[in-house]
Amino acid sequence: MVHLSRKGILERFPWAREKSLFGNIDTKLGLDDLIEWNLNEKQLQLVVMLFEEIEEWFKRRNKKIDIDIYYVGELFDRLHIDFSSNTREIFLIIDKYKQFSVDLLDELEEVEVDYEDKF
Repeated sequence: MVHLSRKGILERFPWAREKSLFGNIDTKLGLDDLIEWNLNEKQLQLVVMLFEEIEEWFKRRNKKIDIDIYYVGELFDRLHIDFSSNTREIFLIIDKYKQFSVDLLDELEEVEVDYEDKF
């Protein structure tokens, strides 16, 4: 299995590179390329699936991809994406993947062992 990373995902989906909330900020240091998303492997897989679905949605309709992403990460152990789009369906797609991440967390919690019972 290929190890997923922010860099690899953004090479595959260049339109998904995060935009600055404050307009064009010239860092000149390339810090953007050094910041890794704080996501585990399963969450990164969800991000890939999400980006594939968004890309496919626009492709099927022969439309330019209409989404600006500002943040991809984790909030309260769940996938969180700050974005803007003029396309209502994109909000629904992203909400679906946020719910998938909640379901994923619930699955992982069921697998955890209660060590207090063991000792």
